[in-house]
Parts: sequence; C-alpha cells; structure tokens
Amino acid sequence: MTTSEEERPEDIAQASASASTVAHPTEGPFSPSIPVWTLYVDGLSNRQGSGAGLVLKAPDQTTIEYAIRFQFQASNNEAEYEALLAGLRLAKGMGAQQLKICSDSQLVVNQILTEFKAKDTSMAAYLTHPQIREQPCRCPITIGLSN
Repeated sequence: MTTSEEERPEDIAQASASASTVAHPTEGPFSPSIPVWTLYVDGLSNRQGSGAGLVLKAPDQTTIEYAIRFQFQASNNEAEYEALLAGLRLAKGMGAQQLKICSDSQLVVNQILTEFKAKDTSMAAYLTHPQIREQPCRCPITIGLSN
C-alpha cells in the first residue's frame, strides 16, 4: 500500500485480500464453532499528518469502515500500530470472539509474532500495550504483502 492521503477503507480491504498472505496463529487454533471476524488495518503517515484505515467484516459479511486522522504526528510504523489498536478496540466493542487480522506491515506483524525484535523504543512500547500483549480475541494475524 502507498501512504497516499487518498486511500479509502475499501482500498485497504481489497489490497490486503488480493495480496499474497502468510498466516501465523498467535493464540491457539481457530474454533469452527465460533464465527470469524476479519479486520483489515493500514496506517499511513506523510507531511500533512498521519492516520489509519480500518475495515471490519462480521461473519455475516456486514462491513464497518473507519478512516481516522490522528491528532499527533506518527511514523509509518507507529501509524500501523495505532491502526491495529483502533481495530482491536472496534472488534472488541462489536463482540468479536475470533478475529483474523490483515495488515500490510511486515515489520509490525513480525514484531508482534516475535519474529523480529523491536529496536526502537516506541516500537517496543507498542509491544507492551495490553491490547496487543493480551489480545482480547483469538487473533491469528495474516500478513498481506503488497506488490
């Protein structure tokens, strides 16, 4: 994904869904008896500011879309983490019990999966955030790598 200010939530979902993906569960296997929600997140940052796009799809395919403009400056990676946190809050608030997360940020996903170490203090701080550390849903994370 680019970090254009023109990104729309539906572009985020389409790009993540069409990207090659690698699934890696962070907490146990999916239970076929619990409906799966899908969360697409993308953070962005440029000279005009930073923000996030979220698309949450319910098991019945109902879609909730959010575009968020942050009131603070953030790096691209910080914006990706903020997008993830906002998406986790939304999913929890909607009652999701089983969640598949799609992100195009290889760095952020691999840091959460402990495949990469967080070298920057701000990235390390996100990893200790309760919503990320104690995920409220069973959250397999899917990396959507954009071409």
